[in-house]
Amino acid sequence: MPIRGLVFSWSNNRVNGNWARLDRFLVSPSVLSWFPDLVQMGLPRSISDHSAITIGISIDKGGPMLFRFNNEWLHDRELMCQVKKEWLSSKIKGSSSFSLSSKLKRSKKLVKIWVVDRKSTRSSPNELKVGLAVVDEKTDDIGWSDILRKERVENLTVLWKEIRREEVSKSNSEEIRAGAADYFEKHFKNVMWRRLRITGLPLQRLSELYRVFLEEAFSLEEVWLVVSSCDGNKAPGPDGFNLNFIKENWKVIKDDFMRFMIDFHHNGAVVKELNHTFTTLIPKCLKLKVMKDFRLISLVSSVFKVLAKVLANRLNKVIGSVVGEHQMAFVQYRQILDSFVIVEEIIHHWKMSKDGGLMVKLDFEKTYDSLNYNFLDDILNYMGFG
Repeated sequence: MPIRGLVFSWSNNRVNGNWARLDRFLVSPSVLSWFPDLVQMGLPRSISDHSAITIGISIDKGGPMLFRFNNEWLHDRELMCQVKKEWLSSKIKGSSSFSLSSKLKRSKKLVKIWVVDRKSTRSSPNELKVGLAVVDEKTDDIGWSDILRKERVENLTVLWKEIRREEVSKSNSEEIRAGAADYFEKHFKNVMWRRLRITGLPLQRLSELYRVFLEEAFSLEEVWLVVSSCDGNKAPGPDGFNLNFIKENWKVIKDDFMRFMIDFHHNGAVVKELNHTFTTLIPKCLKLKVMKDFRLISLVSSVFKVLAKVLANRLNKVIGSVVGEHQMAFVQYRQILDSFVIVEEIIHHWKMSKDGGLMVKLDFEKTYDSLNYNFLDDILNYMGFG
Protein backbone atom coordinates (compact mmCIF):
# COMPACT_ATOMS: atom_id res chain seq x y z
CA MET A 1 0.00 0.00 0.00
CA PRO A 2 1.54 3.36 -1.02
CA ILE A 3 2.42 6.03 1.51
CA ARG A 4 1.87 9.77 1.19
CA GLY A 5 3.67 12.67 2.81
CA LEU A 6 7.20 11.23 2.93
CA VAL A 7 9.67 9.01 1.09
CA PHE A 8 11.61 7.53 4.01
CA SER A 9 10.40 6.86 7.55
CA TRP A 10 13.75 6.49 9.37
CA SER A 11 17.11 8.23 9.47
CA ASN A 12 20.17 7.91 11.70
CA ASN A 13 20.45 11.74 11.78
CA ARG A 14 24.05 11.83 10.58
CA VAL A 15 25.82 13.74 7.85
CA ASN A 16 25.65 11.60 4.69
CA GLY A 17 23.70 9.18 6.85
CA ASN A 18 21.34 6.34 6.09
CA TRP A 19 17.67 6.64 5.13
CA ALA A 20 15.16 3.81 4.98
CA ARG A 21 11.47 3.09 4.90
CA LEU A 22 11.08 0.83 7.93
CA ASP A 23 7.60 1.75 9.14
CA ARG A 24 4.57 0.58 7.18
CA PHE A 25 1.12 -1.01 7.44
CA LEU A 26 0.43 -4.44 5.95
CA VAL A 27 -3.16 -5.18 4.94
CA SER A 28 -4.82 -7.99 3.04
CA PRO A 29 -6.41 -7.46 -0.40
CA SER A 30 -9.84 -8.08 1.10
CA VAL A 31 -9.43 -5.02 3.32
CA LEU A 32 -8.63 -2.85 0.31
CA SER A 33 -11.70 -4.20 -1.47
CA TRP A 34 -13.85 -2.96 1.40
CA PHE A 35 -11.94 0.32 1.82
CA PRO A 36 -10.57 1.33 -1.59
CA ASP A 37 -9.73 4.85 -0.35
CA LEU A 38 -7.52 3.57 2.48
CA VAL A 39 -4.15 5.35 2.58
CA GLN A 40 -1.00 5.54 4.67
CA MET A 41 0.08 9.05 5.66
CA GLY A 42 3.51 10.00 6.95
CA LEU A 43 3.59 12.50 9.80
CA PRO A 44 6.40 15.01 10.44
CA ARG A 45 9.19 13.67 12.64
CA SER A 46 9.49 15.24 16.08
CA ILE A 47 12.21 13.95 18.44
CA SER A 48 12.42 10.37 17.21
CA ASP A 49 14.51 8.91 14.41
CA HIS A 50 11.28 7.43 13.07
CA SER A 51 8.44 9.24 11.34
CA ALA A 52 5.06 8.19 12.67
CA ILE A 53 2.59 6.92 10.09
CA THR A 54 -1.17 6.71 10.24
CA ILE A 55 -3.75 4.80 8.24
CA GLY A 56 -7.28 5.87 7.48
CA ILE A 57 -9.74 7.43 5.08
CA SER A 58 -10.41 10.74 6.78
CA ILE A 59 -9.82 12.39 10.12
CA ASP A 60 -12.69 13.76 12.19
CA LYS A 61 -11.45 16.32 14.70
CA GLY A 62 -14.82 16.33 16.48
CA GLY A 63 -15.68 20.01 16.12
CA PRO A 64 -14.01 23.34 16.85
CA MET A 65 -11.28 23.78 19.44
CA LEU A 66 -12.73 24.55 22.89
CA PHE A 67 -11.52 27.42 25.06
CA ARG A 68 -9.36 26.26 27.97
CA PHE A 69 -7.66 28.74 30.28
CA ASN A 70 -3.90 28.16 30.55
CA ASN A 71 -2.19 28.72 33.91
CA GLU A 72 0.74 30.27 32.07
CA TRP A 73 -1.44 33.26 31.19
CA LEU A 74 -1.81 34.18 34.86
CA HIS A 75 1.82 35.34 34.86
CA ASP A 76 1.19 37.96 32.20
CA ARG A 77 0.60 41.22 34.09
CA GLU A 78 -0.76 43.02 31.06
CA LEU A 79 -3.46 40.39 30.52
CA MET A 80 -4.44 40.27 34.20
CA CYS A 81 -4.69 44.07 34.30
CA GLN A 82 -6.96 43.99 31.25
CA VAL A 83 -9.16 41.33 32.88
CA LYS A 84 -9.41 43.37 36.08
CA LYS A 85 -10.23 46.58 34.22
CA GLU A 86 -12.87 44.88 32.05
CA TRP A 87 -14.46 43.15 35.04
CA LEU A 88 -14.72 46.24 37.25
CA SER A 89 -15.91 48.53 34.46
CA SER A 90 -18.69 46.20 33.27
CA LYS A 91 -22.14 47.34 34.41
CA ILE A 92 -24.64 44.60 33.66
CA LYS A 93 -28.35 44.71 34.44
CA GLY A 94 -30.12 41.58 35.56
CA SER A 95 -29.82 38.90 38.20
CA SER A 96 -26.56 38.22 40.00
CA SER A 97 -26.09 34.90 38.21
CA PHE A 98 -26.66 36.57 34.83
CA SER A 99 -24.19 39.32 35.73
CA LEU A 100 -21.53 36.80 36.81
CA SER A 101 -22.06 34.72 33.67
CA SER A 102 -21.85 37.80 31.42
CA LYS A 103 -18.63 39.02 33.03
CA LEU A 104 -17.04 35.60 32.60
CA LYS A 105 -18.05 35.66 28.93
CA ARG A 106 -16.46 39.08 28.47
CA SER A 107 -13.30 37.89 30.20
CA LYS A 108 -13.20 34.85 27.91
CA LYS A 109 -13.56 37.06 24.83
CA LEU A 110 -10.77 39.34 26.07
CA VAL A 111 -8.44 36.39 26.74
CA LYS A 112 -9.15 34.90 23.30
CA ILE A 113 -8.22 38.18 21.58
CA TRP A 114 -5.05 38.40 23.66
CA VAL A 115 -4.09 34.82 22.76
CA VAL A 116 -4.54 35.51 19.03
CA ASP A 117 -2.35 38.63 19.25
CA ARG A 118 0.23 36.69 21.25
CA LYS A 119 0.35 33.85 18.74
CA SER A 120 1.16 36.30 15.95
CA THR A 121 4.51 37.01 17.66
CA ARG A 122 5.58 33.43 18.46
CA SER A 123 5.90 30.21 16.51
CA SER A 124 3.04 27.74 16.81
CA PRO A 125 3.54 23.96 16.98
CA ASN A 126 2.14 23.65 13.46
CA GLU A 127 4.64 26.20 12.13
CA LEU A 128 7.46 24.32 13.84
CA LYS A 129 6.27 21.05 12.31
CA VAL A 130 6.29 22.69 8.88
CA GLY A 131 9.86 23.81 9.56
CA LEU A 132 10.86 20.25 10.40
CA ALA A 133 9.18 18.96 7.25
CA VAL A 134 11.09 21.48 5.12
CA VAL A 135 14.38 20.33 6.66
CA ASP A 136 13.48 16.69 5.97
CA GLU A 137 12.68 17.50 2.34
CA LYS A 138 16.08 19.14 1.93
CA THR A 139 17.87 16.13 3.38
CA ASP A 140 16.11 13.85 0.88
CA ASP A 141 18.07 15.62 -1.87
CA ILE A 142 21.39 16.74 -0.35
CA GLY A 143 21.77 14.70 2.85
CA TRP A 144 22.57 16.09 6.30
CA SER A 145 24.80 19.11 6.80
CA ASP A 146 25.84 20.94 9.94
CA ILE A 147 23.49 23.82 9.07
CA LEU A 148 20.50 21.54 8.50
CA ARG A 149 21.33 19.58 11.64
CA LYS A 150 21.43 22.79 13.72
CA GLU A 151 18.18 23.99 12.14
CA ARG A 152 16.43 20.72 12.98
CA VAL A 153 17.73 20.67 16.57
CA GLU A 154 16.47 24.22 17.13
CA ASN A 155 13.05 23.31 15.76
CA LEU A 156 12.91 20.17 17.91
CA THR A 157 13.83 22.09 21.06
CA VAL A 158 11.06 24.64 20.62
CA LEU A 159 8.56 22.03 19.45
CA TRP A 160 9.15 19.92 22.56
CA LYS A 161 8.23 22.91 24.73
CA GLU A 162 5.19 23.95 22.69
CA ILE A 163 3.36 20.66 22.09
CA ARG A 164 1.06 19.67 24.94
CA ARG A 165 -1.69 17.69 23.24
CA GLU A 166 -2.11 14.86 20.80
CA GLU A 167 -4.85 14.59 18.22
CA VAL A 168 -6.60 11.25 18.12
CA SER A 169 -8.32 10.13 14.94
CA LYS A 170 -11.74 8.54 15.18
CA SER A 171 -13.50 6.13 12.87
CA ASN A 172 -17.23 6.05 12.24
CA SER A 173 -17.66 8.91 14.72
CA GLU A 174 -21.22 9.71 13.65
CA GLU A 175 -22.31 6.11 14.21
CA ILE A 176 -20.57 6.03 17.59
CA ARG A 177 -22.25 9.28 18.70
CA ALA A 178 -25.66 8.09 17.55
CA GLY A 179 -25.22 4.71 19.25
CA ALA A 180 -24.12 6.31 22.52
CA ALA A 181 -27.01 8.78 22.50
CA ASP A 182 -29.55 6.02 21.82
CA TYR A 183 -28.14 3.72 24.52
CA PHE A 184 -27.99 6.29 27.32
CA GLU A 185 -31.36 7.80 26.42
CA LYS A 186 -32.91 4.39 27.04
CA HIS A 187 -30.63 3.77 30.03
CA PHE A 188 -31.72 6.91 31.89
CA LYS A 189 -35.36 6.84 30.81
CA ASN A 190 -37.69 7.13 33.79
CA VAL A 191 -40.19 4.29 34.02
CA MET A 192 -43.54 5.64 35.19
CA TRP A 193 -45.33 3.54 37.78
CA ARG A 194 -47.39 4.18 40.86
CA ARG A 195 -45.20 4.58 43.93
CA LEU A 196 -46.23 3.82 47.48
CA ARG A 197 -46.59 6.65 49.99
CA ILE A 198 -43.65 7.06 52.35
CA THR A 199 -44.98 6.56 55.86
CA GLY A 200 -43.62 4.77 58.87
CA LEU A 201 -40.19 4.04 57.43
CA PRO A 202 -37.46 3.44 60.05
CA LEU A 203 -35.26 6.29 58.80
CA GLN A 204 -33.15 8.63 60.89
CA ARG A 205 -34.29 12.26 60.87
CA LEU A 206 -32.30 15.48 61.07
CA SER A 207 -32.27 17.33 64.35
CA GLU A 208 -33.51 20.92 64.50
CA LEU A 209 -29.94 22.12 65.10
CA TYR A 210 -28.70 20.49 61.90
CA ARG A 211 -31.65 21.83 59.91
CA VAL A 212 -30.81 25.37 60.98
CA PHE A 213 -27.14 24.81 60.14
CA LEU A 214 -27.91 23.56 56.62
CA GLU A 215 -30.05 26.61 55.83
CA GLU A 216 -27.68 29.29 57.11
CA ALA A 217 -26.58 31.96 54.63
CA PHE A 218 -23.30 31.36 52.83
CA SER A 219 -20.32 33.24 54.26
CA LEU A 220 -17.34 34.64 52.38
CA GLU A 221 -14.97 32.48 54.44
CA GLU A 222 -16.96 29.34 53.62
CA VAL A 223 -16.90 30.01 49.88
CA TRP A 224 -13.21 30.98 49.83
CA LEU A 225 -12.32 27.80 51.73
CA VAL A 226 -13.82 25.77 48.88
CA VAL A 227 -12.23 27.88 46.13
CA SER A 228 -8.77 27.68 47.70
CA SER A 229 -8.98 23.92 48.35
CA CYS A 230 -10.13 22.86 44.86
CA ASP A 231 -7.69 21.66 42.21
CA GLY A 232 -7.05 24.78 40.18
CA ASN A 233 -5.59 23.14 37.08
CA LYS A 234 -8.70 21.52 35.61
CA ALA A 235 -11.20 23.27 33.36
CA PRO A 236 -13.40 20.57 31.81
CA GLY A 237 -16.64 22.57 31.84
CA PRO A 238 -18.18 24.74 29.09
CA ASP A 239 -16.88 28.02 30.54
CA GLY A 240 -13.25 26.93 30.07
CA PHE A 241 -12.00 28.71 33.21
CA ASN A 242 -10.13 26.71 35.82
CA LEU A 243 -10.15 27.44 39.55
CA ASN A 244 -6.69 29.01 39.37
CA PHE A 245 -8.22 31.86 37.38
CA ILE A 246 -10.80 32.40 40.13
CA LYS A 247 -8.17 32.10 42.87
CA GLU A 248 -5.79 34.62 41.31
CA ASN A 249 -8.59 37.10 40.59
CA TRP A 250 -10.60 36.49 43.76
CA LYS A 251 -10.24 40.06 45.04
CA VAL A 252 -11.71 41.31 41.77
CA ILE A 253 -14.59 38.85 41.33
CA LYS A 254 -15.50 37.94 44.92
CA ASP A 255 -18.26 40.57 45.24
CA ASP A 256 -20.06 39.30 42.12
CA PHE A 257 -19.45 35.71 43.18
CA MET A 258 -20.92 36.25 46.65
CA ARG A 259 -23.98 38.05 45.25
CA PHE A 260 -24.59 34.98 43.11
CA MET A 261 -24.21 32.67 46.14
CA ILE A 262 -26.55 34.78 48.29
CA ASP A 263 -29.23 34.97 45.59
CA PHE A 264 -29.01 31.22 45.07
CA HIS A 265 -29.52 30.75 48.81
CA HIS A 266 -32.68 32.89 48.65
CA ASN A 267 -34.35 31.55 45.50
CA GLY A 268 -32.33 28.53 44.31
CA ALA A 269 -32.17 29.88 40.75
CA VAL A 270 -29.19 29.69 38.38
CA VAL A 271 -29.13 31.01 34.81
CA LYS A 272 -28.71 28.31 32.20
CA GLU A 273 -25.33 29.70 31.09
CA LEU A 274 -23.83 28.76 34.47
CA ASN A 275 -25.68 25.45 34.58
CA HIS A 276 -24.52 24.20 31.18
CA THR A 277 -22.52 20.97 31.28
CA PHE A 278 -20.52 18.78 28.95
CA THR A 279 -21.35 15.08 29.07
CA THR A 280 -18.56 12.61 28.44
CA LEU A 281 -17.91 8.89 28.73
CA ILE A 282 -15.32 7.34 31.03
CA PRO A 283 -14.44 3.62 31.00
CA LYS A 284 -15.60 1.28 33.75
CA CYS A 285 -13.17 -1.49 32.83
CA LEU A 286 -10.02 -2.13 30.80
CA LYS A 287 -11.59 -4.11 27.95
CA LEU A 288 -14.28 -1.93 26.39
CA LYS A 289 -16.71 -3.85 24.20
CA VAL A 290 -20.20 -2.36 24.55
CA MET A 291 -21.73 0.93 25.71
CA LYS A 292 -22.52 -0.37 29.17
CA ASP A 293 -18.76 -0.53 29.77
CA PHE A 294 -18.79 3.29 29.89
CA ARG A 295 -20.05 5.63 32.59
CA LEU A 296 -21.66 8.92 31.62
CA ILE A 297 -20.55 11.93 33.68
CA SER A 298 -21.25 15.66 33.52
CA LEU A 299 -18.46 18.25 33.40
CA VAL A 300 -19.71 21.40 35.12
CA SER A 301 -18.50 24.99 35.01
CA SER A 302 -16.06 26.30 37.61
CA VAL A 303 -18.76 28.45 39.26
CA PHE A 304 -21.18 25.55 39.58
CA LYS A 305 -18.37 23.36 40.90
CA VAL A 306 -17.77 25.80 43.77
CA LEU A 307 -21.49 25.96 44.56
CA ALA A 308 -21.82 22.16 44.58
CA LYS A 309 -18.74 21.80 46.78
CA VAL A 310 -20.07 24.31 49.33
CA LEU A 311 -23.34 22.38 49.57
CA ALA A 312 -21.49 19.05 49.77
CA ASN A 313 -19.29 20.33 52.62
CA ARG A 314 -22.37 21.27 54.64
CA LEU A 315 -24.06 17.96 53.95
CA ASN A 316 -20.90 16.10 54.93
CA LYS A 317 -21.09 17.55 58.45
CA VAL A 318 -24.62 16.25 59.13
CA ILE A 319 -24.97 13.11 57.03
CA GLY A 320 -23.42 10.94 59.72
CA SER A 321 -26.49 11.54 61.90
CA VAL A 322 -28.91 10.03 59.35
CA VAL A 323 -26.77 7.20 57.92
CA GLY A 324 -26.99 3.93 59.81
CA GLU A 325 -23.97 2.28 61.39
CA HIS A 326 -24.25 -0.64 58.98
CA GLN A 327 -24.00 1.64 55.92
CA MET A 328 -20.43 2.09 54.74
CA ALA A 329 -20.67 4.71 51.99
CA PHE A 330 -20.81 8.54 52.05
CA VAL A 331 -19.54 8.96 55.62
CA GLN A 332 -16.01 10.08 56.40
CA TYR A 333 -13.62 7.34 57.55
CA ARG A 334 -15.99 4.63 56.25
CA GLN A 335 -15.25 2.70 53.08
CA ILE A 336 -17.62 0.70 50.94
CA LEU A 337 -14.96 -2.03 50.70
CA ASP A 338 -15.50 -2.67 54.42
CA SER A 339 -18.80 -4.31 53.46
CA PHE A 340 -16.98 -6.97 51.45
CA VAL A 341 -14.74 -7.73 54.42
CA ILE A 342 -17.80 -8.18 56.66
CA VAL A 343 -19.46 -10.49 54.12
CA GLU A 344 -16.33 -12.64 53.90
CA GLU A 345 -16.22 -12.90 57.70
CA ILE A 346 -19.89 -13.96 57.82
CA ILE A 347 -19.37 -16.64 55.15
CA HIS A 348 -16.28 -17.89 56.94
CA HIS A 349 -18.23 -18.08 60.21
CA TRP A 350 -21.01 -20.09 58.57
CA LYS A 351 -18.52 -22.54 57.09
CA MET A 352 -16.74 -23.06 60.39
CA SER A 353 -19.86 -23.33 62.57
CA LYS A 354 -21.96 -25.16 59.93
CA ASP A 355 -24.89 -22.88 60.75
CA GLY A 356 -27.52 -22.26 58.10
CA GLY A 357 -27.86 -18.88 56.44
CA LEU A 358 -29.30 -17.03 53.47
CA MET A 359 -27.47 -14.39 51.44
CA VAL A 360 -29.03 -12.23 48.72
CA LYS A 361 -26.96 -10.51 46.00
CA LEU A 362 -28.50 -7.38 44.52
CA ASP A 363 -27.41 -5.82 41.23
CA PHE A 364 -26.48 -2.19 41.92
CA GLU A 365 -25.19 -1.43 38.42
CA LYS A 366 -27.97 1.10 37.71
CA THR A 367 -28.47 2.28 41.29
CA TYR A 368 -27.57 5.91 40.62
CA ASP A 369 -28.66 5.90 36.99
CA SER A 370 -32.32 5.23 37.78
CA LEU A 371 -33.03 7.87 40.41
CA ASN A 372 -36.52 9.33 40.47
CA TYR A 373 -36.21 12.89 41.75
CA ASN A 374 -39.81 13.06 42.99
CA PHE A 375 -39.14 9.98 45.10
CA LEU A 376 -35.81 11.44 46.27
CA ASP A 377 -37.51 14.70 47.30
CA ASP A 378 -40.12 12.74 49.28
CA ILE A 379 -37.39 10.81 51.11
CA LEU A 380 -35.42 13.97 51.94
CA ASN A 381 -38.52 15.76 53.21
CA TYR A 382 -39.42 12.75 55.33
CA MET A 383 -35.91 12.82 56.85
CA GLY A 384 -36.22 16.50 57.73
CA PHE A 385 -34.29 18.19 54.94
CA GLY A 386 -35.80 21.52 53.88
